[in-house]
Amino acid sequence: MIKYWALALAGWLMWCSSLLAAPLSYSGDADRESYLHAASQQVLAWIQANDVAALADSVNYPVTIGGSEPEVSIHDADEFTHYFPHLFTEALRQQLRDSTQPSITWRGARVADGALWLTDICDDDLCQQVTVAITSFYSPEFYQQSFGRKAQQLLQQRMAADLAEELLPIKQNNLLWQTKDYLVRVDTLTDGQLRYAVWSAGKAMNSNPDLVLHNGEMHYDGSGGNYYYQFNNGKYVYRLDVVILGTAESPAGYLRVTRGERTLVEQPVVKVLTAQ
Repeated sequence: MIKYWALALAGWLMWCSSLLAAPLSYSGDADRESYLHAASQQVLAWIQANDVAALADSVNYPVTIGGSEPEVSIHDADEFTHYFPHLFTEALRQQLRDSTQPSITWRGARVADGALWLTDICDDDLCQQVTVAITSFYSPEFYQQSFGRKAQQLLQQRMAADLAEELLPIKQNNLLWQTKDYLVRVDTLTDGQLRYAVWSAGKAMNSNPDLVLHNGEMHYDGSGGNYYYQFNNGKYVYRLDVVILGTAESPAGYLRVTRGERTLVEQPVVKVLTAQ
């Protein structure tokens, strides 16, 4: 009986490894749910084995750490390596060990009640090749450590230094983009409302913005994970489309300004900036 289970386990591991490559990927016509399940198991194995390099290569940067406001982000593989021992606390590891099968949704695989998310992202226009990446973490314990508290304090200091005084305080920066002609940002304020601010290209954020709009809304655009922020200013509509499900050539998003049926501005994002 023991020999049987050993052979069965070995077969299952071979099956998982046959599904996945490094980075995690699959062909677009494959069984999505099976691949996401296998990807989740592979990521959990890397975490328990402390395979930092494999994990760092499988993250879609920047990635946020939920569990406290403002949320700290990790921006590249080197920073991930530095954060790893503080992010993967024993409490988080135990939560992952105790987890059962992930929940598969339109967004991807929700692992251990959202302790981490894996999202499948199309690599080409026809979605014939798909990469599975880690897109978020949730760990309140991270912020209970001195490392996490210090990271939050540094973030708050940087946000204050970057912004004009009239734009403070804020709770969280949601988006910070550069287009050909504009520098735009969306923030969540301390009362929970969304605010839009824009500067002409070349201006610094610690100068007064050209336009500020409040009471924005966030909407999901279909089931692929894309979403947008919308702000109204009389007859003018300011919309920032965030591209999650796109191709390797897709921009991170678009800034669009319309008046009725007329499009006044439509510019792709040329650079994703960070307030952190």
